[in-house]
Amino acid sequence: MKKVLAIVLALLMIFVLLAACDSSDSNGGGGGSSDAGGGGDDGGSSTVAYPREPGYFDPEFDYSTFPTYKIAYLIPATGSFLYDDMNTAFEKWGPRINVDYKGMFASSDGSTEAFLSLIQTHIDQGFHGLLLDGVGDQMMPVLDMANAGGVEIWSVMGIPREYITNYVYNGSFANGPMVMSYIGFDNFMAGYSPMMKLVEWKNQTWPDVPWEKVGVICVGFSGFGQLYERVQGAKKAWCDTNPTFGEYYPGPYDNPRNFWLADMSAIGAFDQASAAQLVTQILSEPNDIEVWLLPAAMDDMSMGAANAVDLMGLTERSCSSCFGGSNLPVQWDAGRETAWRYAEYCAQSMFAEPCILGLWALMSGQATHETLWPQWARAWDKGDIFEFTGERDPIYDAEIVKMGDDGKPIVLEEHFYAQAYLPTDWLEIETYKQFLAWTDLYAYGDDYDNYRYPDYPRVTDLSLYNARPAVPANFHTPPSP
Repeated sequence: MKKVLAIVLALLMIFVLLAACDSSDSNGGGGGSSDAGGGGDDGGSSTVAYPREPGYFDPEFDYSTFPTYKIAYLIPATGSFLYDDMNTAFEKWGPRINVDYKGMFASSDGSTEAFLSLIQTHIDQGFHGLLLDGVGDQMMPVLDMANAGGVEIWSVMGIPREYITNYVYNGSFANGPMVMSYIGFDNFMAGYSPMMKLVEWKNQTWPDVPWEKVGVICVGFSGFGQLYERVQGAKKAWCDTNPTFGEYYPGPYDNPRNFWLADMSAIGAFDQASAAQLVTQILSEPNDIEVWLLPAAMDDMSMGAANAVDLMGLTERSCSSCFGGSNLPVQWDAGRETAWRYAEYCAQSMFAEPCILGLWALMSGQATHETLWPQWARAWDKGDIFEFTGERDPIYDAEIVKMGDDGKPIVLEEHFYAQAYLPTDWLEIETYKQFLAWTDLYAYGDDYDNYRYPDYPRVTDLSLYNARPAVPANFHTPPSP
């Protein structure tokens, strides 16, 4: 079970993409539009030149002017293709920024104790920086270890929070305060968007089927907060689509009409077979549903859902989508088409860029966790330590932030940790090869031999897709009561 929970922590691929900045560097990588500059003080005697934008690749900067930093990627257990994909991406990025990337290392048995020991071993070996996955609720001990050892750390796929003091700010829930900056996704939107993609599919493919004859089986994991946020997003999208079916409620057991939760936390697993089993159980119950929509929190859940409807002869009248989707192109390349038709996706090469470049910015002194990507410091969730009312929210069973006489929260300790978003796009069978070829162009420039998808038709136009999400308009506005 410890291995399962450790891997779950690394599978948190989340969504928000409202707009994006222009990407125009012809060499690929770090094609953002921020101004050149940045710099630090070299003992007061000279200005140190840095890449144009902290946390992103600058193809015109000579990274060899800085020391060769030794780093590694540490994971709690093997067995996840996402770990392998990230490792491959880090291997490709390392030489481009003069980083000595020593590879990916897993703890011996997947236990918390073994993983913490693995981290300490690398600190003792003089590593300058560590890319970490699967830290979860051990973030505070890991931070203490890193601070004591003088090592910079970066949480790759898990949001770096304290995970002890959950709180509710004017009705909005946070899984504990941020403890350092992070780049990833909005989990709620990672559920909302795939559900709306399924609504779009239904309207296009089965427009004459009334919504009363449409059923939703959401495959999720209520036992882990960040994955369950995707279930909540899917449920909210269904309620928005059919407001007469019932009001939105964030809990797992009070669901609107025609919405079922295939909760994989009930059996403590999230593999394809378990997902197929739960979906089959729901499909086998008496119902008058004609079209099934199957939003899922991640790849294996969508694959399991698709296997279930296929075995029951419901593929044509069913559709699954998820956030993630690394395995979907693999299926299509092999000529296999199922009810799993869509995935909201961010290529690991593009995910890896700001992680390894963010770590570089910390190691080089270009930025700190509190100055990296300041535009992405969320107004109500940027690491601040709040005073609480002493009461607990009845829905989330979490501390309630206390407001002062001015209507603003009472902040005991202020921070400015970023929660930046990564770019995503839809994997669809008609266009997925073009999109994935574009991600190679962006990440690796014209180095065709370094591409992950060398057999796909080449793309030469960097403007085909957006490389940088814009900060959402409401990101700096606290939630209203």
